[in-house]
Amino acid sequence: MNRFFLLLTLVPLAIGIRLTHAASPAHIQRALESKSCPACDFNFANLSYADLSNLVAVRAGFTGADLSQTKLYQANLQQATLKNARLWNADLRGANLQRVDLRGANLRRADLSDADLSDADLSNADLTQANLTGATLRRANLSRATLVASNLTAASLGDANLWGTNLRQANLNAADLSRATLLSATLMQTNVTGTLLTNVSLQFTNIEDTDPRLAILCQTLLPNGVVSLRDCDRAF
Repeated sequence: MNRFFLLLTLVPLAIGIRLTHAASPAHIQRALESKSCPACDFNFANLSYADLSNLVAVRAGFTGADLSQTKLYQANLQQATLKNARLWNADLRGANLQRVDLRGANLRRADLSDADLSDADLSNADLTQANLTGATLRRANLSRATLVASNLTAASLGDANLWGTNLRQANLNAADLSRATLLSATLMQTNVTGTLLTNVSLQFTNIEDTDPRLAILCQTLLPNGVVSLRDCDRAF
């Protein structure tokens, strides 16, 4: 075996990163050393507990990768593929996750505060107890995602797709859901205090034990079929 290739293989193993047949050892080493690896191959790699803060990995592949408890603080993963990746307890504060593919990803208890997930695909993702305080999720696809007991305080979800999303016991305090799709969504026991629901339909949405009167209502279709204009003077 080439000595250089052997070194690239053994160094990640020495610091606790397990590789599989699909991940590139050279790409792993490059990411750890230079914190820059655009379009690199991390598919199915075990990167759990690694410090990848400020990593630039635009358009990189992380399909099926284990990033649990990994530090990705302010990382730039724009347009990366993280389908079915494991990111529970990961530190993604301030990360650039625009247009990222997170379909089916496990983000339980992940810290995504102030992260930018604009146009990201989080369909079927598990974000149970995730911290999304101040996060940007404009036009994001969260259909059938699980956000039970997640914190979305002051998050921006304008035009987001929340079809069939489970937001039970979530905190939407001061969040912006303008024009979001909530068809078949579950908002049971959800905190909607100060939540902006401009041009939103709550018909066919489960809001049991949730009081929509605590939200900011403007052109909001309530479950009883009434369109509320109550707060239009302060909705813009």
